Amino acid sequence: MVRYNLSISYAERNKIYEEELMVPFHKLAEYIINTFKFSYFDDKIENVKQEVVSFMMEKIRQYDPSKGRAFSYFSIVAKNYLIFQNNTNWKRLRIHDEIDAMDINRNFHSEHREVEKDEENKEFLLMLVGFWENNVSVFFKKERDRKIADAVIEILRKVDSLEVFNKKHIYIQVREICPCKTQQITKVINVMRKNYEELAKQYQDVGIVNTDNIHSNRFF
Repeated sequence: MVRYNLSISYAERNKIYEEELMVPFHKLAEYIINTFKFSYFDDKIENVKQEVVSFMMEKIRQYDPSKGRAFSYFSIVAKNYLIFQNNTNWKRLRIHDEIDAMDINRNFHSEHREVEKDEENKEFLLMLVGFWENNVSVFFKKERDRKIADAVIEILRKVDSLEVFNKKHIYIQVREICPCKTQQITKVINVMRKNYEELAKQYQDVGIVNTDNIHSNRFF
């Protein structure tokens, strides 16, 4: 990435792209598309992926390695591009439907916001699971606490939305996976809740959660 930006030779940049950047960029674009499943794209996935890669290449000159990892930067670039295109497609669909059906009782803006909220919820939930998969042993030194935390992560993997989650639901399912006392679950849940608030703020501020092991890339 850095060598690409420092190069002044078109041939050299093209060689770097083909040998080092093309495959990772395509894989990242495919990951973002498949993970967040934007609703308003009619084009073939391969075409959408190519558009995302082209947009990332347009933004490559703006990448500053001193401000963070390339993966995080280009994940945000790709996601923002898809959100913009998704919103544009939605607006086009809304206008078409309004002209076609003249359904004045339907609140398109509200429906669109609900779709956005649902996509954001699923996105954050996925990143939350990734963070805890990499950091359980950092926060919990006792084997019993790690087993409880692993049980919570397993439950998170199976839900579609944090909005359907509640304390009673967690406690019941944790005990089914890992028999333990209420106060032991509470201790682990309190630690995870504290970090949940910080991770939620990070997602709200920058649109992504750093899921790395915090011993290697600390942000707390």
